[in-house]
Amino acid sequence: MRRLFFAIEFSRLVRDSLHQALRQLADLADQGRWVRSDNLHLTLQFLGDMPDDQLDVLRLILKQSAEFVAPFSLVVGPAGTFGRKNDILWIGLLPSADLDQLAGQLSSLLSDHHLRHESREFSAHITIGRNVQIDPDRLSAWKPPDLKIQVGAVSLMESRLVDGRRQYRAVFRQPIG
Repeated sequence: MRRLFFAIEFSRLVRDSLHQALRQLADLADQGRWVRSDNLHLTLQFLGDMPDDQLDVLRLILKQSAEFVAPFSLVVGPAGTFGRKNDILWIGLLPSADLDQLAGQLSSLLSDHHLRHESREFSAHITIGRNVQIDPDRLSAWKPPDLKIQVGAVSLMESRLVDGRRQYRAVFRQPIG
């Protein structure tokens, strides 16, 4: 079994810029556990624990979804929180029809293959902290960086615990378009 998800990986430059934004937000927060720079990504569809015998169909779904859209760009937007205690801190992305199409295609193909996946509506965000306590006024006053993210591939990612730390690695990466 592997803990898997579909995601957009970021270049080192984008991760560094997002990490600077994360540090700004961390300075505004009273507490939190912060995502390491190398783990910053955009989840498109979380699958959870999947048996290895599903990898071939997941690779096919990845390939078919990636063919569905052309390369596109994303723009970073304001930050927010969610969760039962509003303690998950995220950086948002401005609306993108291409991103919504890609996420929708993944969801549709997963349903077609009767594979377990999240059924809730896709909401583009980059999780940057957990167990965060931050004053809503300070959060709303934060200005997002002027950052455009070029998207040219989509990945099937594996999440593993290594020495007590979460690590993500691409199982398959597929160029889009």
